[in-house]
Amino acid sequence: MIQEILAEAKKFWQQVVDKKEPDKDPERDLYIPQGEEVNRWIAAAEEYRLYDAEIQELKQRLSELQERQKPHLDTMKSLMGEYFHADYCGVMVTRYKAAGRVDYKKLLADKASGVKPEDVDQYREKSSERCRVTVTGSVKPRYIVDEDVLAPLDDLPEEVETFYW
Repeated sequence: MIQEILAEAKKFWQQVVDKKEPDKDPERDLYIPQGEEVNRWIAAAEEYRLYDAEIQELKQRLSELQERQKPHLDTMKSLMGEYFHADYCGVMVTRYKAAGRVDYKKLLADKASGVKPEDVDQYREKSSERCRVTVTGSVKPRYIVDEDVLAPLDDLPEEVETFYW
């Protein structure tokens, strides 16, 4: 086993010396567009950033409006007293009770002490793919220093420029 580890270590070190990257792992490595994909990515990213900036402005405006609206809801709820339903002057208010969240981890620990986390996995549904998008403060990717990768981004503005005027 030690011989296998040493052989793999030598092979790895030779790749480092030769500056040969290992094969990319799509689940771990960073995607960097190549060739014509660069222009397509830039166009899509610029549009995305543009819409994101507008969405953020609208979210801020929405938040401000909701804050201004809240005291009026509080007034109507206080006027309702113990009533759960109201419908007057174009506004319907319905209060309802919702059951609290169950802390299944604590429940299993207290009531089913023999259940292990891997047992729970047998009852877990299939994984689903999700996507999180973060609009960063720079058009240049973090941790990338390769000039060939960064060159197409040199002339792009850091700030989103709106197409509204």
